[in-house]
Amino acid sequence: MTGNHAAIETTGTTFSWVRAQRISPAFPGWNNPSWESATVRILFVRLSPLEDLEESNTHLFLFSLMRSVLGETAYGDFCFFPSYKERQTMEKRGESWVQGLASGKGWEAFDYLLCSCSYALELLNLPLMLRKSGIPLRASIRKKEGKPPSSLHPYPLIIVGGSNILASQGLIYPDGDSFVDALYFGEAEAYGREFFSILAGQTGGPPSEALQALEKAIPALWVATPWKTEGQKDPVVGVDIPGNRKEQSQVVAAGHTTDQAEPPHQPIVQAESSPRPVQYARVKVQDNPFLPTAYPLFNHPGADTARLQISWGCPSFCTFCFEGWERKPYREVPMPILREQARQVATNTGASTVELYSFNFNAHGDLFPLLYELHQVFDRVNMMSQRADILAELPGMLDYELIGEKRSFTLGIEGISQRMRDYYAKGLSEEQLKRLFRELWKRGVREIKLFFILSGHEEEDDFTEFQALCEYIRKISEESPGPESGGRPRVIFSAGFLVRMPWTPLALEPCLFDRDHMEALARRMGTITSATGFEFRTAMEWDEYVLDQLIVAGNHQVAHFLEEGSRRGLLYDKGIRGSWEDLAQQYLTYREALEQPGGFETHIRPSLVSPYRNLKLSVSSEARRRAYEASQRALHRFPAQRAREAPQSLSSFYPFACFRLPGESASCGGCGACRNNEERHLLIEHRFHGSLGEYGSLLEQLIKKKRKSRPRYLMVRLPPSFAGTHREYLSAHLLSSVFQREPGLIGRLFRIEEALWSRGPWEDRLGTLCAGWTVIGVYGISGANPQGAPWISDEDLALVQRALAAFLHHPVTLCEDPSPEAYYPERLTISWPASSMEKELQRLRRWLASLKIATTERKGPGGERIFEVAPKDRKKRILRELRFFFYTDTEGPKERPFPSPLYGEEEGPLYGAGPLSFTEKQGKGPASWASIYIEGAQKVSLQGLFTATDYFLPTVEALGKRSDQTG
Repeated sequence: MTGNHAAIETTGTTFSWVRAQRISPAFPGWNNPSWESATVRILFVRLSPLEDLEESNTHLFLFSLMRSVLGETAYGDFCFFPSYKERQTMEKRGESWVQGLASGKGWEAFDYLLCSCSYALELLNLPLMLRKSGIPLRASIRKKEGKPPSSLHPYPLIIVGGSNILASQGLIYPDGDSFVDALYFGEAEAYGREFFSILAGQTGGPPSEALQALEKAIPALWVATPWKTEGQKDPVVGVDIPGNRKEQSQVVAAGHTTDQAEPPHQPIVQAESSPRPVQYARVKVQDNPFLPTAYPLFNHPGADTARLQISWGCPSFCTFCFEGWERKPYREVPMPILREQARQVATNTGASTVELYSFNFNAHGDLFPLLYELHQVFDRVNMMSQRADILAELPGMLDYELIGEKRSFTLGIEGISQRMRDYYAKGLSEEQLKRLFRELWKRGVREIKLFFILSGHEEEDDFTEFQALCEYIRKISEESPGPESGGRPRVIFSAGFLVRMPWTPLALEPCLFDRDHMEALARRMGTITSATGFEFRTAMEWDEYVLDQLIVAGNHQVAHFLEEGSRRGLLYDKGIRGSWEDLAQQYLTYREALEQPGGFETHIRPSLVSPYRNLKLSVSSEARRRAYEASQRALHRFPAQRAREAPQSLSSFYPFACFRLPGESASCGGCGACRNNEERHLLIEHRFHGSLGEYGSLLEQLIKKKRKSRPRYLMVRLPPSFAGTHREYLSAHLLSSVFQREPGLIGRLFRIEEALWSRGPWEDRLGTLCAGWTVIGVYGISGANPQGAPWISDEDLALVQRALAAFLHHPVTLCEDPSPEAYYPERLTISWPASSMEKELQRLRRWLASLKIATTERKGPGGERIFEVAPKDRKKRILRELRFFFYTDTEGPKERPFPSPLYGEEEGPLYGAGPLSFTEKQGKGPASWASIYIEGAQKVSLQGLFTATDYFLPTVEALGKRSDQTG
């Protein structure tokens, strides 16, 4: 069923043209149909700015899942929480905060808004985005109104999921109403096909029918359903609803109460059906679950890095860890699937680097063969999060990671002493840590980051033990080779305050808000690390910790806090922006806490009842209770007893992991996550396959060959859509275009890099990637150069040339000169959106003066301004002549107004000055454009031409090769 969007005129949805330049929907990975022909239009919304999500792939995963289910009939787009500068511009222009980045369409033109919440403080941003976009905050109001005042189409359904969904109870009001229409609990892969199929099938119909179909088909979905307030209890929320407004205001988060009246609101819609249990969704690896291999690329420095998911969940039971208890059981993607997925990722994304996506990558049983096989596909393989105990105990693991080029190690030690590590169920002994540190220093790694958590339970004996550990590290550091040999790593200690997350064992403890006490612990830790010569950092600000804890430990009264916060503009963007303490006291704290001197009581106990009482998780509440009791026994043991007992003795309380390391016996801890004996058997019988001796030398030889490879240079002409992009973005597109046409080159070709504008002196002079003529370096290992170094063979290079010529629609030629600098063009055009001709002329004159060159300004025959460089300054070889043009249209110059022998008449008019053209429906583009043409641009620098206050990206285009003229 097709919606009626084609007739919708979106007003007030103009989006910043600068944001549009971050992407090009015409490139591979989008595959969107035309807006009018799409059967469904989905906007994927993230609650953080794009620049903060460069290493996140949740939105890309959902887009890829949508495309795999619906094919090219669905139109997908993205929306990100606006950055500070974008918020300023949007406020000034009165623009909506929720709008498509690629389409330029406002939220009212989409059928569905799918939001992802990754961490608790992002919850501040959702109601603010709705408010700033003119979207009613409550689902019941949207349902009653039916459609926006200026639209014929119903309000789009808003559905939220994400890794923080189990701590997102603040999205639901105490009466069952909600900011969103539905919440999805669990892994999207589990019901992805049903979910997107229903969305597409219900497009154009009443939203209530779509919700009913989703709720019927997907057990993991909770639909917002306000109910009668008198004597009712929501089976999901688990809160009694008193009969009057003042009494209802007493139903607050985590037992907190206030006499303040709730914001006026009466439920509009009664429950249409009895709420039913919600089952947390998880995938079965045996069912060959969906893994993303194709998705849109964004223009940022990480565009050439892809992520390959190798496992789900975590095998460990750390008592503080949200993911460790939420994502059970631990499941590994088998090697045959990973092998095929890796080739598809390389082909579809053009990534030269792959990152292993896993909570603990070194827990995968096939890591030894996997790392070797991935290095045969990608130039580099990044290994991020791992368990320190596996690194310390698994034979050959550390050496193998070092061979795989891992030089920086981030280790979650968590507890500053053995007692605290036992409390966190880390399974790390002091002897293991010391042995691991010795091995790291012996091998001369570059950087070691040690992360700790301060719970508030730390005592003097714990700090004495921590100081002894720091002194031990200093001793082995002093005994290691000096910095000149690269033998001493940089060591960074980092500590954060323990946020007691719901659904974890430590959620049963009181929350701690004694600022003096907690910050004293952090200072003590910092003093010890600094005295031993190491760096120390705190991982969060105090206000972030307090509000984070209050939100995740709270109940549904948090929704009132979020609504009131949005009214005063409270948000989270690299810190909490706006005042919130009075709102927290009103909605999130005990009444008696207000009488305390600090405003918050020292101990605030969160509700022992889970905020979603009718939600069924994989891990049983009994398992969490046993783990909590084990943590308390570990915490309260006497120091002398702690010294005698190894952490493994706690296995009688609760297991540290679902499987054991080599030489240890495994047994099931009975957490209840595994659905059958087959799943339990996979964990109990988990084994590590391969070894350092089997794969170490193979991997080392392969990596050495790749690092010794030499580039072969090609001359190409880039379209203006690449102007202003990051070089990594260009590299990914070029490599993907080759692999899609020549898949046999995978394993012989590893990367393609721009070698002219983004390298050497031009990188600082221009500060942006040029369109037009440039040189690229092609790196492979299928041949050898005259000196015997690896490079791409002649046969493979010919395949690359043919593929790139087809992609760029222009011949690609081999550079005979081995130096890219020999091909610097001397003719440049630079275009940018202009305010007025006189202001842009003033900008130009100031810039020329900063270059310290004298010019003569005159008017040209076509109305342009010509700046001729004085003969004495031509010898500086900065530039010879400059021409300035001014246009008053929205797409830039229609015809090339300056000479260019490299462009024949058959190539038509000049490309639009902006990467994306603007139409009336998509919004207003720049009213005027300025453009300059530079002759003899040998040493010209754009520094000073544009400033940080310019909210645009210039389009720079190279028109010709370097000439022999000297001026």
